[in-house]
Amino acid sequence: MPNFEYNKDYPFAAFITNLGKYNEGELVGEWVKFPTTPEKMQEIFKRIGIGEKDDFGYAYEEWFITDYDCYVDGLYDKLGEYSNIDELNYLASKLDDMMQYDYDKFCAALNVGEHTSGIQDLINLTENLDCYEVYSDIDDDDDLGRYYLEEIDVLQIPDYLRGYIDYEAYGRDVRISEGGEYTDLGYVRDSGSRFVEFYNGDREDIPEEYRVMSFETELTDEKRSEWVKDLAFDLDEFFRQQDPVYAAENPDEVAAKQALHDNLFDGKIAAIDHRLATLGQVEGDYLPNRVANYKEMTGYEEFLDIDTDALREAIQNPAPSRVEVMLDFAVKAEQEYAAEAAAYVQTPEDIIQQAQLLQDQPDDHLTGEKVQTPRGSFSLTSLSKEQMEAADYGVHHNSEDGRYHIMGNGTRTFAVVNAEIRKREQQATAKELAVDIDRLCRDYIQGYVHTFPRADYQQEIIAARIMEGETYLFKTQLLNFKQPEATADTIRRLDEFEKDRGIGTYMVYQLRHTEENHLLRFEALDRLYAAGKTVDPTTYELVYAGPFTPGETLETIYRDLNVNHPEDYHGYSLSMSDVIVLREYGKDTAHYCDTIGFTEVPQFLNPHQPQEKENSLRTPEMTIEDDYGMIDGVINNGRRDEPQGKTSIRDRLEAAKKECAQQKPPVGKRTGRDTPERSEP
Repeated sequence: MPNFEYNKDYPFAAFITNLGKYNEGELVGEWVKFPTTPEKMQEIFKRIGIGEKDDFGYAYEEWFITDYDCYVDGLYDKLGEYSNIDELNYLASKLDDMMQYDYDKFCAALNVGEHTSGIQDLINLTENLDCYEVYSDIDDDDDLGRYYLEEIDVLQIPDYLRGYIDYEAYGRDVRISEGGEYTDLGYVRDSGSRFVEFYNGDREDIPEEYRVMSFETELTDEKRSEWVKDLAFDLDEFFRQQDPVYAAENPDEVAAKQALHDNLFDGKIAAIDHRLATLGQVEGDYLPNRVANYKEMTGYEEFLDIDTDALREAIQNPAPSRVEVMLDFAVKAEQEYAAEAAAYVQTPEDIIQQAQLLQDQPDDHLTGEKVQTPRGSFSLTSLSKEQMEAADYGVHHNSEDGRYHIMGNGTRTFAVVNAEIRKREQQATAKELAVDIDRLCRDYIQGYVHTFPRADYQQEIIAARIMEGETYLFKTQLLNFKQPEATADTIRRLDEFEKDRGIGTYMVYQLRHTEENHLLRFEALDRLYAAGKTVDPTTYELVYAGPFTPGETLETIYRDLNVNHPEDYHGYSLSMSDVIVLREYGKDTAHYCDTIGFTEVPQFLNPHQPQEKENSLRTPEMTIEDDYGMIDGVINNGRRDEPQGKTSIRDRLEAAKKECAQQKPPVGKRTGRDTPERSEP
């Protein structure tokens, strides 16, 4: 037995707690010194009430660990509240059986941090101590250099030259080349031996002499049903809160809980494990651990967990092979291509457009910015490196910070953004945002910490979703906290990230609930201007953010926020005086919800810009114009990329007036405009 800290005769102890009583507000448990025996565990379980029934006749079957008392330096943080007791005993027994020299190696390796992510790794570490060499009393590079040069004489150095040697520099080179580290126990380096996995995490492979839960007997159907009922209830509540698809597919809560109960009781647990994993739950989290305990107690066999109906259907109606699918796709694609080729007629306008594309040059896409390098100043183009290479430009050199490529063709040179560097910067920003969002969720969402105990894992998920463009979800979530002082900075940084990455979103602004805004609410824009007012952004507040996807328009957004309120939308139904800001490719445009359709209000984004005179054709034009980018006083004058005839301005104005005169006023009132419809609290 090695010398544990404080002269203890055991490596660690755990406080095992009755989970059922803990949930009832009562802490009932006992300290258990490891290694232990089945007999001691059986006595402790009896004393803390495991197996007893509560006031409603349900048996207390579950437990967890609320604290550890560790006498191995660095071990405390590696043990979890839902650790398996047999694994704990396995590890403690291996530590207890060590010689002092091996124990020092284990502690040194624990300080280095390799193969220490969980109990499985720690157990394997006890079997692989020959992979490490520890040199005690060597605390820094100078000590290491002197050890190599003076004690083991790796180099033959005459005595008269030893005074000129930089031992610290030599020791630093040795440490770097060996990948060694300094710990409280001395210098640790890799011996070169291969790390072998002796224990794969399957609890059935734990040697019999280390198992201490063998006293547990098979559950009766009555006890098993009671346990399953409680577990099914918690699973359904978790799925319903975290997975909108599950909630939509299972509107009847009683039936959903019964279905989970039946699947658990029948050993059909694979689908439950999969759904938990999809929602970010990992081994060691609260619910996965309870499911794992249930499987262990009931003798769950994974190979029996199959959907017999699905298996029968697959045998009777096998899916087409990948080759068949590919052949069908090829035939269909060939038919579609032939039909398109037969219908295609190239016009002179097509030829001109194709010629323009071929002549596309970097200076047609200048951003107006300059990039300075030691070799000069270069104009920045928005073309990518690949597009520049297609135009016969090659990389000349890079900016000093690596963020830009300087590309030339022998006569002209431009700066291009380094996409890889930019992506890494965006990933770093996403991680920083994820940390802040996770922290705010832990502060303001009840039960979040219990549901997602591993902050690092949850932050990785949030960062990945931010990179995928789902910033609007987190922005709305932060808005719904109703804590503007705490969330404003994070929302602002999400805005900057969207613009930098070109994420398409829309944002809904509604007038603040103040006495001053009472007369402005639900007011038409022309009446607002007639009263000498403007669309002042300081009188508005952001209430919602959503994805601005292809096919989305102001009208579809209006319909969704009046008829099909998203679950996280807490504003009132979209009405006159509301403003929608569309964000496309980093550019924002603001649109006022008006009497008919929407009217663009640039002053909302730039209050200091002089207000343009209102265009009388703007409102009807917004309703029928093909392209929002062509709101210019001429109704339906085509898209910007369509060639236009040479009609005079007078002719176009006359045509617009005639079209306005022909339009009939609406027969009835438009739903949701004259009387504001508020969402239910």
